[in-house]
Amino acid sequence: MTIAREIMRPGAECICEHETLEFAARRMRDLDVGELLICGDDGKLNGILTDRDIVIKCLATGGNPATVSVGELAQGKPVTVAADADVSQVLRAMEDHEIRRVPVIESHRLVGIISAADVARSLGSTGMTATGEDPGGTRPEGTAGRRRIDVGRLLVVSAAAVMAVINLGTLTRGFHGGIGALQWAYTALAGAFYALTIWCYLRRRPAVATSGSITAHVAAVTATFAPFVFPLLPATAAGPTRQVAALVLLMGGTAWTMWSIWALGRSVSILAQAREVVERGPYRWLRHPFYVGELVSGLGLIVYVGTPVAAAVWLLAVGLQVYRALREEQVLLRALPDYDSYRRRTAALLPGIF
Repeated sequence: MTIAREIMRPGAECICEHETLEFAARRMRDLDVGELLICGDDGKLNGILTDRDIVIKCLATGGNPATVSVGELAQGKPVTVAADADVSQVLRAMEDHEIRRVPVIESHRLVGIISAADVARSLGSTGMTATGEDPGGTRPEGTAGRRRIDVGRLLVVSAAAVMAVINLGTLTRGFHGGIGALQWAYTALAGAFYALTIWCYLRRRPAVATSGSITAHVAAVTATFAPFVFPLLPATAAGPTRQVAALVLLMGGTAWTMWSIWALGRSVSILAQAREVVERGPYRWLRHPFYVGELVSGLGLIVYVGTPVAAAVWLLAVGLQVYRALREEQVLLRALPDYDSYRRRTAALLPGIF
């Protein structure tokens, strides 16, 4: 049985209710956290202050963070859990009170804090899902004790399996000359990509939260499958140089995408969902390297097709990927407390530009 003490983040910072929001914001910056616990003069817990509270409840309403006190944002009795509470009790407290973070108390003393992401990581191995509050378009994922069918996993694994079989059949054909060798290498790389996709989707953990925007879902699916439009477009005759350039871009983009999906591991998804903050592999520098790889592969398809229509389709894909990234970050910011500090250190798609 997993208990709160085992999944909490110890040493939660507490701030006096008489301090200003400006001081609280500086403490969040110095500690690189997104929330602070609010304590009264008696040392008792009065509530939780998040960076979002400062923006929505003070700045957005015309308040002055230099004069508004932390205590003015501490509303109602704080929800807490005991250090020896079962993880299912922690999840139930989050669901019942529609919160994403809960302080942990032991012997009337604050010992730590638990986020929805902490609960999701704990429950991921059991197939259960954790909840995430959605004040602006994010849908909670699941309820305690109920197992959800991962429809996205079923669809993606099925589609990737079909594409892997097609690629395997293509590899059995004869390829001739230097360009033929590059074509064989790219086909094999694409097959490996589909195999890796299947592996990651079969192992992926439950989401903490999912975007409730239908538009975001449509953009994500359209951007993902846009490359399959290029073979259907009328193409100009491509000479050896153009074919080699196209294959190099396709192989580079696919290899980069494979590195990205490997780094995502159990957190992979087409739709805008939150699971954990990933900082492995190319995610050390970019927040959405997977999309960059898809766009580079798309450039290879433009070179191969060689028409303005193909370029127009690629530009549409760029717009969709940018929109997709923005909507995904809304979910990540709301569901994962550590994401904001990660976002400040990295570029979205292209360093220095976006």
